[in-house]
Formats: sequence, structure tokens, C-alpha cells
Amino acid sequence: MANRKGITKKKPSIEKFAEVTEACRGVISKIADGLNVDRTTIYDWCNADARFQAVIDNYKGKLVKDQSAGRSQGRGERNA
Repeated sequence: MANRKGITKKKPSIEKFAEVTEACRGVISKIADGLNVDRTTIYDWCNADARFQAVIDNYKGKLVKDQSAGRSQGRGERNA
């Protein structure tokens, strides 16, 4: 069973978490690997601290927005 104190010691700053999240494109397992923790630890951090969950949500929202913009631009090129 995981030691809660061990998890707390490994918890990065919100800035570091955001940096790794961006680099890993929001993929939880890759974020966990990048921070050298188990995937469930990422979920624990997000459940315990809304700022961590917000980083994930904001990245995924940005990703969806970027993909939507790319699709609409692609449609415009086909119609030209």
C-alpha cells in the first residue's frame, strides 16, 4: 500500500506539473512516468487538489480547441 507521506513528498509544484502535462500532451500515464510516480498518484493529486485537476482539464480543453480550429481551417481549404 502506498505511503501517503511518500506521495506528498513527491508532489511537484503546480508549475512543474503543468510543464510536464504540456510536454506529455495530457496523457496521464506519460505524466506519471515524467514525474516518476504511479498513474494512480496523479489521480490522487487531482482528487486532493483542484489546481492539479484544473491543469489537466485546461490542457485537454486547449487540445480540443486546437483540434477544432485545425478542422475548421482544413474545411476552408477544401472549399477554396
